[in-house]
Amino acid sequence: MPRLLRLQTLLAEELKLLLDAESQWLQALPDLTQAARSLHLARWMEELTERTFHQHDRLLAAVGPVTRSRRCRAMTSVIRDLEAATRQPTDSLVGDVALMVKLQPALCLQVCAYRTAHTLARILMEDGVARLLARSLVEEERDDQELSSMIVDSCTDGGATGPSQGLSGQIHSLI
Repeated sequence: MPRLLRLQTLLAEELKLLLDAESQWLQALPDLTQAARSLHLARWMEELTERTFHQHDRLLAAVGPVTRSRRCRAMTSVIRDLEAATRQPTDSLVGDVALMVKLQPALCLQVCAYRTAHTLARILMEDGVARLLARSLVEEERDDQELSSMIVDSCTDGGATGPSQGLSGQIHSLI
């Protein structure tokens, strides 16, 4: 098989896996959003769901209808961990931090998958597909950065004046 054809096949496979990952993610997000204990996290996750829906639609437009593809086992595993974390009894702050910490691998997985597919599309000079993937990649990177900031803010006083704010305040109150 010529090199170009192998790269085109690889891109098609990556796009199908990415589409499956986004489909799994879309199915899991409503339950994960309900598991959020803070209104701020729940709203952020609702916005994440909406962005994911648009990313899924853009991918579907690029890939077209997929009759059969491989399951993205990495996303399946990440979602399984997330669902297990939501079943753990904890207080609201620790529960939200645990949820966010378990959300991070899903976002990192998507960043890597979009970056890989984007690179292949650029190599193959598939400019339209590359632009679509670049847009989703930027969104995923922003989501990942926002989530990291939310984790840190939840675990620190985040500028709050009272010692009971954030996880560090809760730890100080125990000492």
